[in-house]
Amino acid sequence: MATAASKGTNQKTSTRASGSSATSNRRHSDALGELLGRLATVSTRHLREVSALPTDVVSHFNSELAKPTKPRPKRRAARRQAAT
Repeated sequence: MATAASKGTNQKTSTRASGSSATSNRRHSDALGELLGRLATVSTRHLREVSALPTDVVSHFNSELAKPTKPRPKRRAARRQAAT
Protein backbone atom coordinates (compact mmCIF):
# COMPACT_ATOMS: atom_id res chain seq x y z
CA MET A 1 0.00 0.00 0.00
CA ALA A 2 1.12 3.54 -0.66
CA THR A 3 2.09 5.77 2.22
CA ALA A 4 1.09 9.41 2.59
CA ALA A 5 4.62 10.51 1.66
CA SER A 6 4.61 8.50 -1.54
CA LYS A 7 1.16 9.81 -2.45
CA GLY A 8 2.44 13.38 -2.11
CA THR A 9 5.43 12.57 -4.32
CA ASN A 10 3.19 11.01 -6.95
CA GLN A 11 0.98 14.10 -7.01
CA LYS A 12 3.98 16.39 -7.52
CA THR A 13 5.31 14.16 -10.28
CA SER A 14 1.97 14.08 -12.05
CA THR A 15 1.70 17.87 -11.79
CA ARG A 16 5.13 18.24 -13.35
CA ALA A 17 4.27 15.78 -16.06
CA SER A 18 1.06 17.59 -16.94
CA GLY A 19 2.92 20.93 -16.94
CA SER A 20 5.55 19.67 -19.37
CA SER A 21 2.79 17.96 -21.30
CA ALA A 22 1.04 21.32 -21.74
CA THR A 23 4.29 22.84 -23.03
CA SER A 24 4.76 19.88 -25.33
CA ASN A 25 1.19 20.19 -26.59
CA ARG A 26 1.72 23.90 -27.26
CA ARG A 27 4.86 23.13 -29.26
CA HIS A 28 3.04 20.46 -31.23
CA SER A 29 0.13 22.79 -31.95
CA ASP A 30 2.56 25.53 -33.04
CA ALA A 31 4.35 23.07 -35.32
CA LEU A 32 1.03 21.83 -36.66
CA GLY A 33 -0.11 25.40 -37.32
CA GLU A 34 3.12 26.15 -39.16
CA LEU A 35 2.80 22.95 -41.19
CA LEU A 36 -0.79 23.75 -42.14
CA GLY A 37 0.21 27.30 -43.11
CA ARG A 38 3.00 26.03 -45.36
CA LEU A 39 0.72 23.41 -46.88
CA ALA A 40 -1.89 26.06 -47.64
CA THR A 41 0.73 28.27 -49.30
CA VAL A 42 2.08 25.45 -51.45
CA SER A 43 -1.43 24.30 -52.39
CA THR A 44 -2.43 27.82 -53.40
CA ARG A 45 0.69 28.22 -55.53
CA HIS A 46 0.12 24.83 -57.16
CA LEU A 47 -3.51 25.62 -57.99
CA ARG A 48 -2.49 28.93 -59.56
CA GLU A 49 0.10 27.18 -61.73
CA VAL A 50 -2.30 24.43 -62.76
CA SER A 51 -5.05 26.90 -63.60
CA ALA A 52 -2.58 28.89 -65.75
CA LEU A 53 -1.70 25.82 -67.85
CA PRO A 54 -4.61 26.09 -70.33
CA THR A 55 -3.70 29.72 -71.02
CA ASP A 56 -0.06 28.78 -71.56
CA VAL A 57 -1.01 25.91 -73.87
CA VAL A 58 -3.27 28.13 -75.98
CA SER A 59 -0.54 30.77 -76.22
CA HIS A 60 2.00 28.15 -77.31
CA PHE A 61 -0.42 26.68 -79.86
CA ASN A 62 -1.19 30.11 -81.32
CA SER A 63 2.50 30.99 -81.56
CA GLU A 64 3.16 27.71 -83.41
CA LEU A 65 0.34 28.49 -85.84
CA ALA A 66 1.69 31.98 -86.44
CA LYS A 67 5.10 30.67 -87.54
CA PRO A 68 5.61 30.69 -91.29
CA THR A 69 5.59 27.24 -92.79
CA LYS A 70 8.37 25.99 -94.99
CA PRO A 71 7.14 24.63 -98.30
CA ARG A 72 7.77 20.94 -98.73
CA PRO A 73 9.71 19.86 -101.78
CA LYS A 74 7.41 18.52 -104.45
CA ARG A 75 7.80 14.91 -105.37
CA ARG A 76 8.19 13.99 -108.95
CA ALA A 77 5.54 11.88 -110.60
CA ALA A 78 8.19 9.43 -111.78
CA ARG A 79 9.12 8.56 -108.20
CA ARG A 80 5.52 7.80 -107.34
CA GLN A 81 5.08 5.57 -110.36
CA ALA A 82 8.33 3.71 -109.67
CA ALA A 83 7.34 3.07 -106.08
CA THR A 84 4.00 1.42 -107.05
